[in-house]
Amino acid sequence: MNYFYFIFPAVIGGIIVLQTGLNRQIGPRLGWPFTGMMNNFFGLCLATCLFLIFMYFFNDRAIEKDTSFHWWYILPGCLGMFFVMGIPFSISKIGAGQTFVILVSSQMFFGMIWDRFVQGLEVPWQKIIGAVLAIIGAIITIL
Repeated sequence: MNYFYFIFPAVIGGIIVLQTGLNRQIGPRLGWPFTGMMNNFFGLCLATCLFLIFMYFFNDRAIEKDTSFHWWYILPGCLGMFFVMGIPFSISKIGAGQTFVILVSSQMFFGMIWDRFVQGLEVPWQKIIGAVLAIIGAIITIL
C-alpha cells in the first residue's frame, strides 16, 4: 500500500488551513475583492509555470489533444473562487474549528453523493456511518 496517497490529503488539509488563515488576515486589510484577485493571479502564475515545466520535460504529453470546449469547464475555477473567499469569511464569523468541522463533514456527505451518482460507485455502510458521525460532530460544535 502506498501511504503517500493517504498522507497527501492530510498535508493538503494543513495547507488549506494555512491558506485560509492567511486570507483571513489579508482580506480585512486589503479588501476581499483584491485578496481574491491576488490569490487568483498568483495561482495563475504558478499554474502557468507548472504547465511550461510539464511541456518542456514531457514533450507535449501533458496536453490532451481534444480541443473541444464546453461551457461547464469554467465552473471549477468559479467554484474554487467561492472556496478561496468563502472559507476566510466563515472563519471570521464562526472560527476555524467550526468552519473546518462543518467543511469536512459536508465534503464527506457530498463526496458520497458524487461517488454514487456521478462515479457510479457503491457507498459502503461504514462510510455512511462515518459521515453521519462527522455531521453529528459538526452539529455538536455549533451547540
